[in-house]
Amino acid sequence: METRKGFTIVLSLMVFFGTVIPGFAAVIPGVVAEKPVPTIYMNSYENDMVAREKEAKISKSQALEIAKNTLKDYFDYEIDEKKFGSTVKLREDYIIKRKYDWLIQWYMRSENENVNIDVWINSDTGKVKRLYKNEYDSNEDRPTIAQMTKEEAQVIADEFVRKINPEEYKEVKLQENRYLKYGNYSNYSFTYSRQINGIPFHANLISVEVDGIKGKVISYDYNWDDDVSLPSLDGIIDEVKAEEVIRDNINMNLMYIPIRDRGNSYSEKVNKAKLVYNTKFENGRMVDAKEGTMINYRKKSAEEERVKDISDERKEEIFKKAKAVKPLSKEVNNDRANQVIQRYVKGLYGDGYEIERLRYIENEDYWRTNGKKAWSATFTKLDGFKRHMDTGNITIDALTEQLITTNKYENVENYVEKGYTPLITWEEGYDKAIWAIENYFPEKIKDVDTKAKYRKIVAYRNGKRRPELEYYFNFQRKVDEIYYSQDGIHVEIDTREGKIKELRCRWNEEVEFPKPAGIISKEDAMEIFFEGYEPELAYARINKNSDDENPDWEIKLVYREQFVHNRSHNIDAFRGKFLDYSGREMGKEDDRFNEKIKGHNAEKELSILASRGIINTKEFDLDKEVTRIEAIKMLVEAKGYDLYMVRESEDLKFSNITKDDDYYKYLQMAVKYGILENKQGKFKGDDKITREELAELMVKLLGYDKLANINEIFKVSYKDSSDISENRIGYVAICEGLEIIEGINRKFKPKNKVKIDDMAIAIYKSLGNLRK
Repeated sequence: METRKGFTIVLSLMVFFGTVIPGFAAVIPGVVAEKPVPTIYMNSYENDMVAREKEAKISKSQALEIAKNTLKDYFDYEIDEKKFGSTVKLREDYIIKRKYDWLIQWYMRSENENVNIDVWINSDTGKVKRLYKNEYDSNEDRPTIAQMTKEEAQVIADEFVRKINPEEYKEVKLQENRYLKYGNYSNYSFTYSRQINGIPFHANLISVEVDGIKGKVISYDYNWDDDVSLPSLDGIIDEVKAEEVIRDNINMNLMYIPIRDRGNSYSEKVNKAKLVYNTKFENGRMVDAKEGTMINYRKKSAEEERVKDISDERKEEIFKKAKAVKPLSKEVNNDRANQVIQRYVKGLYGDGYEIERLRYIENEDYWRTNGKKAWSATFTKLDGFKRHMDTGNITIDALTEQLITTNKYENVENYVEKGYTPLITWEEGYDKAIWAIENYFPEKIKDVDTKAKYRKIVAYRNGKRRPELEYYFNFQRKVDEIYYSQDGIHVEIDTREGKIKELRCRWNEEVEFPKPAGIISKEDAMEIFFEGYEPELAYARINKNSDDENPDWEIKLVYREQFVHNRSHNIDAFRGKFLDYSGREMGKEDDRFNEKIKGHNAEKELSILASRGIINTKEFDLDKEVTRIEAIKMLVEAKGYDLYMVRESEDLKFSNITKDDDYYKYLQMAVKYGILENKQGKFKGDDKITREELAELMVKLLGYDKLANINEIFKVSYKDSSDISENRIGYVAICEGLEIIEGINRKFKPKNKVKIDDMAIAIYKSLGNLRK
């Protein structure tokens, strides 16, 4: 959960689907145009959509009225056509091909207010499939945290679904998603899955998002099959047999995964790894409940079975070309970096490129620099009129001059429009990818998996299937024949000319890899996995055709994975515990949290903070006294943990804290937010905080620290005011005035220890005082 400094809520504008083309979309500044405006340019997809408008059973004007009425009847919102502009256009459904929807978009911009509304309507039935409403008003005095609990918001969502989909509501069940963490501190999302004969059909869903401050629905998704042909339950295997099939088709593979603390983004350098057993499903991820075989959602085509590798002799030949690289004593200068980059660009892409925007970088994304000191530049080729023909980026190691990454951009619009057939085969592309390793990273050829499987990439542009313009090859790093998920060499080959479009070596030589001595057996790991996993009988929509362009849908009864406690495929190879994707142990969720807080005077505050991840519900104890580090973590989460701000934060001065400590970045963020002073000495994180320290922390959270230090202007009304430390009088007074911390029988009791419920109430009230 992240937010910006000052706890400003940034409401993102809805991303419009497709491109708004003047010649196709009827632009309506208050009046709906019955005829398209004069055509400036329309690609083939837009022309096709215009032609299909005539075939639609629901006309454009009917769709517009349906959208308006839906907003009025279910969202309590009326469109003022004098204020709103709009577009109405036909679009192909992005899930079910050959089905088309009307997309109506309203937008309103003013100095203080922005409103964006998207409504998708089935062009055959007139059913509203999706509706998103995004509003931003800079004059609105809006708190920064929800004013209702998840349970209260759920009542609103339930009533909305019951009203807008009365028949479907009879068939749905609310999905419990204990793994979802919200990025927005004020909204709640709910998903309802269709149940047929008591069996879930997860392809049919209704999703609703509720504004937790206003208590109104702001988005709605409806994915539903009106006519479904369901298989009978006769002859299906039971759960025991399904588990046997899965056991016969699952491998427990050893692999290394990076260990990240809460302060590491997925683009940062990580120096520690954990050895895990990772589950790999063979021949599919579901069991056909009739046939007792593994299947996927789509049939594989013959071309997807292609595999290629090189021999050990070839690897040895390549490895012998490697030259020892000794880092320089200092970074190369600007001129030398320019020369090296020019040499790389010429070798990869040929002559005629100019090097621009050369700059030295440190502490950039791991994906870009491997966490090293580096030089980065763009390279550009111009035509005779000084127009860009193509361009790209390149990054080199500033100490070794080795290539780190390069990629070239180009406009693919013409190829999409004109149609295109690759000029080189996938196998030839593979040979070019190996050539890239041979010429730029030969020393790594023995430390990557050179075996490649063809991956069919299906992508669309402007509604039209994009031709296969590049082949993708990912050569994963291996350490003593054990895969490391973080590192490897990625190559993209241009299928038109057989040139390298992207080449990226992600590699960290400083990672600590534990040796696989004393690990649990594969058999034990398998048993641990099935303790946390059980097969679930469900209906699934399966494409019997390997061609996504012409799907042949069939509803099947399948057994699919359902996790009992922890949604993870990683098991610690030493301890046998489930790990998340950050390499951290996953404890069981405390299902008794709601039971523990029920009836408590802080039930609402605790529930809301828990739903936002500010309070850890695992091993939750109402009588627990809060330590200083626990308080700091909660306040940073409340204010917003910002990974980019961490990068800009100063190093800590505390004598007993190192960068390897799990909470190092939390303390950095606390310093950045002004909650904590960065000073010499020890940070006593295990000490229990007092009520007067809590007051100080809350005031610092609000940003009133300087004001609180003017003690002479403050008075407190508590009977025991003389017990309050002199330097904290201002903090306590502000908390009293804003009603953040309640007194106890007209006393403040400043030296009393703080329990988790007191902390929760104080944080919640502080966030209520923080505005957007």
